Amino acid sequence: MRPGPARKRCRYAASCGWDIRSAACSSSPRCRYRSAPAIQGYLETLLGGALHERANARRFIEIAFRHTERLGRLLNDLTDLSNIELGKVSLRLARVRFAEVLGSVLDIVRPKAESGRVGLIADVEPADLAVHADHDRLAQILINLVDNAVKYTPEGGWVTVRARPVGGARVEVRVRDTGVGIPRADLPRITERFYRVDKARSRELGGTGLGLAIVKHLVLAHGGELEITSEEGEGTTVRFTLAADGAGADQLALPMEPPGE
Repeated sequence: MRPGPARKRCRYAASCGWDIRSAACSSSPRCRYRSAPAIQGYLETLLGGALHERANARRFIEIAFRHTERLGRLLNDLTDLSNIELGKVSLRLARVRFAEVLGSVLDIVRPKAESGRVGLIADVEPADLAVHADHDRLAQILINLVDNAVKYTPEGGWVTVRARPVGGARVEVRVRDTGVGIPRADLPRITERFYRVDKARSRELGGTGLGLAIVKHLVLAHGGELEITSEEGEGTTVRFTLAADGAGADQLALPMEPPGE
């Protein structure tokens, strides 16, 4: 007999450890130390007299602003991932209409997609498909996946989000893009913290290297499964499952305290 969603959530929560702090210390300083001196350098230049050079002053301020934005995203993602892995996030499970959450997510991502001339397709059947999930965390999963897909899809490409019921008790979601794809050798590590296939391109596009790690932990916390397939030059498909509405009672999926306390 296969374990049910509730048992999977408990098993996942029990397996979460305390290693997020060491991972943050060992992996993220490079990101922080690149940005902080850059911000300081531009501000020192401005204070040293460049404020009076209007063209350069504006450019320096814009560059410093982009660095602070990136640091903010990194700190937010680190905090979120730390709380998830340490069991400090409680999922408020309830009936959630998938199309409504997806619609709000696509509204957020659409400006970026339109600026890059990337098409967005929502394919949800039935239209009233409902899942048993945390509304805000489901939105977070979808935002990470759709935003990531748009980033790595060239002009004229498409990102499709497809959701269907499978086997009665589960809902399968697929986020597919026609982007650059991921080398097969990188796929096993793609959900690790701070792992990037193309570091230079990821920095250029504003990635923190934590989005897929957050997605993985949130899907597992819901008792779901995550699978990523890709072909270089053809695109990537991220598949995950959630409990269908009616598959379980409302409950908190993650413990409030880390295991072992």
